[in-house]
Amino acid sequence: MASAYALRPWAGSDAPALVEAYQDPAIRHWHGRSLDSTAEAQELIGTFQDAWRSETGGHWAMVLDETGHVLGRMALRHIDLYWGQAEVAYWVLPE
Repeated sequence: MASAYALRPWAGSDAPALVEAYQDPAIRHWHGRSLDSTAEAQELIGTFQDAWRSETGGHWAMVLDETGHVLGRMALRHIDLYWGQAEVAYWVLPE
């Protein structure tokens, strides 16, 4: 049976998965940042949540539905509701 995938909002408990993901050189290169601690990852998750509340962004964890294991990120950044525009950002783990 094929695995099912889901998008869900980032949670504080995802901080270790984010730190691990940002150890990948390609993710660091294309996203122009590093995350070296769970505290930094928690702060980033907070900015994801703030963007949703302010209707300026949407950030989701791509996960294996049955385990919740983080596989990647999908985001709409810089949302402009008036013009109906946003920037798409994503990354997936090498595995």
